[in-house]
Amino acid sequence: MRYLIYYSSKGGVGKSTFAKISHLVLADNNQKKVAGDDTDPQQHYADWMSHHKNLVSSEEDAEFFIYDTQGAHTAANAELLTAACDADAVILIPVKPSNDDLKEAQRIANRLTQLNIMDKAIFFLNGCVANSNYSNYRAELGKLGKVARKQINNRKAFAEIPTAREINDVSALLLEVLI
Repeated sequence: MRYLIYYSSKGGVGKSTFAKISHLVLADNNQKKVAGDDTDPQQHYADWMSHHKNLVSSEEDAEFFIYDTQGAHTAANAELLTAACDADAVILIPVKPSNDDLKEAQRIANRLTQLNIMDKAIFFLNGCVANSNYSNYRAELGKLGKVARKQINNRKAFAEIPTAREINDVSALLLEVLI
């Protein structure tokens, strides 16, 4: 089983949104068996799964397991990240193009390095303005670790049915980080 962990110790960067759309892309569009867990107290991903049971597989049958984590450095997150060390896991870290998010990305990289799992982490830019140049942010993130080429442009808030662009953006991101 392959684990996708959406992680950031900063809230509001899109972890729950990406967990939901990734689940939809893998299960509905690609016919994969997907299970998940939501360690965020807000439970947005868990609520989504409860309303889309036809897309949720049992953990035993799943090919992919998606985790949505709390936007804080918690004991639960540390335990999950420690377990990821010995698993087939990808830690996806959404970062908005801002100085505050870059500072938090540095703290995240330090934590993941201490846990010896930085090699499983991939930063990706989220909340970008289309056709804008974010090479300076990409370069700064590149000093910390791997950075996905795919950046996610600004989107509307995730509704019950994501737009084709949102699905295409997340599909492209998953294609890049999973292959």
